[in-house]
Amino acid sequence: ARALTGSALMAVLRPLPSLEASPTGNIVLLMVLALSIILQPLPLAVQAVRDRERGLPARLYAAGASPGQHCAAVVLGGLPACYVATIFLIAIAWALKGDPLLGPLALPAAACSLVYLPLAVAFALVLSFLFDRPETCQAWLPTLLQLGSLVAFATVA
Repeated sequence: ARALTGSALMAVLRPLPSLEASPTGNIVLLMVLALSIILQPLPLAVQAVRDRERGLPARLYAAGASPGQHCAAVVLGGLPACYVATIFLIAIAWALKGDPLLGPLALPAAACSLVYLPLAVAFALVLSFLFDRPETCQAWLPTLLQLGSLVAFATVA
């Protein structure tokens, strides 16, 4: 460790502890990863509320598109971005070499997180109908998504 000194300030540089040596670090890594995956569909739901506020579904219906086509376009348009972000998060977690992500259940856990995304997007879009304003959706939907995932986790565990 080197010491950097100034007039009244002293900082000591130390190496960061490895995740392999800290079970708490592994738990925190998994919690951050799970929270990131849970909040992936939030922008899609906020955009759906913003579209409804502007009357876009009614205009598309007047132009000949059915509500189901609009919903499918939102889901199929947003899922690739969610998948790319989730794969990136999983790659970062594996690169950090957290013990739970390197064990025999690592691949099934990654597969489950990728299968979870379409369900999470559908759940977020259904919950978006509770809101009239995009700002309200952006403020409250993360809490509802976390509660929904907690119920799913409690059911499986």
